Amino acid sequence: YSKIEQIIDKNKNKKDVKILKPQSLSREEVLEIVDNLEKVFNRNGKDTGIRLVKDKQELDKLWREITQSERGVKPDVDNKGNPMKYTILDDKQTRIQYRTHSSNASNNLPTIDIHNRELKVQRKIHIDIHQNKGGIQ
Repeated sequence: YSKIEQIIDKNKNKKDVKILKPQSLSREEVLEIVDNLEKVFNRNGKDTGIRLVKDKQELDKLWREITQSERGVKPDVDNKGNPMKYTILDDKQTRIQYRTHSSNASNNLPTIDIHNRELKVQRKIHIDIHQNKGGIQ
């Protein structure tokens, strides 16, 4: 007997059983996790879409959580030639990327970006370089 035959009820045919591959988190699930992080607001009090974590360890832990331990992650390089990695959620529209370098304003620390152009969803997760001083301005 194969494993599938051992699992299937005697009253079912093998052809009636579908083996489901694991799915990525949905866009909504990812945003629910990310939107619980500390938010950065502009001077007018508008949400900038930037979220903050305290250090690289927290950023890496978040990356593993929202990519389900890097399931389906592919290597890439940014427009400056720096290494990065990304995955696209099962909705085929939402891209999550981990950049090893960000802007000078963020001290070129790693950053996670979440993009869905069709729905105009964008989040950036930065390491808080200002630590308890109101985040990035």
